[in-house]
Amino acid sequence: MDTATVIVPMGLGHLRQVLDLGHQVFDTSTKPYTSWSLTSVAEHLDSPDNACWVALDSDRVAGEGRGGR
Repeated sequence: MDTATVIVPMGLGHLRQVLDLGHQVFDTSTKPYTSWSLTSVAEHLDSPDNACWVALDSDRVAGEGRGGR
């Protein structure tokens, strides 16, 4: 059975996978601002609009995005 990748608002349940994905993809020793920090996640999750989104492949986070302020 094929599963589709879906885009959904990020929830607290996605947090660990989002942080792990950021550290796998970005070299934070060169550009530390390229990956999520707990502070930036908290600020985005605390915003009134859906500022954080994740791409889910089944239940695995396959990508993330965030809106600007």
